[in-house]
Amino acid sequence: MSSIASAYTGQVSPVFSGTPAAFNTGTNTAGSAPVLTPANTNGAAAQLSDHTRDYMLYLTIGTAGTGLTVLIGPTASPANTIYTAATATAGEAISFRLPAGWFWEWAATTATLAEQFAIGC
Repeated sequence: MSSIASAYTGQVSPVFSGTPAAFNTGTNTAGSAPVLTPANTNGAAAQLSDHTRDYMLYLTIGTAGTGLTVLIGPTASPANTIYTAATATAGEAISFRLPAGWFWEWAATTATLAEQFAIGC
């Protein structure tokens, strides 16, 4: 047999070199995941105050309405529709990832947002 598996007779032992990987464990040196509370209004494009990282945005509908749309994009006229619904139901939760520095917009008829949160990625 000429296969490597049949020719190998030694034991496998792990080899480590350099510094072992360090992982965030909740100490004061842990990586940052800031939480922002934007106040974006119906039909207005906006950016988050931090343009340096991606964020997950979480929106909760307060007052029900119709024609709900959420758009994102790299300019002040977001052109990428990521959510659309005929109705906006009170209590409905919508989440999406917003790339660093991008704009986002939500629009609906008579609907309001009860909560807006952005958590850094």
